Amino acid sequence: MEYLTIVRQLKEVLRAIVEVSVDTGVADATSTVNFLDDSSKSWPPSPGGFENLLLEITASTGEGNFAKIASNTATRITFAVAMPVAPDATSQYRIGFFGKMAGEISSRAITKTIK
Repeated sequence: MEYLTIVRQLKEVLRAIVEVSVDTGVADATSTVNFLDDSSKSWPPSPGGFENLLLEITASTGEGNFAKIASNTATRITFAVAMPVAPDATSQYRIGFFGKMAGEISSRAITKTIK
């Protein structure tokens, strides 16, 4: 096997182990760089909602962007740090624990204290 094929397969296995999606959906057009709206949802509000989980834009406008969740209502998720691009009505997203083992994640940045 080629090195790149092995690396790709290893990444897929690790992703399956450390990623857990809590919910998925499509953003509403009212979303901004500071929050994502989804009027089709009825999420449990903060405190006790999705705070400190991550939201990833998985397709369309903003694809690949991550944001740490500061708080949420039944239909709105507020980001801890503004997204680089505002989600729109084409933006598909997921909420989850993915990447948490890599360290603390804020909008597209990963930091970890090495001892």
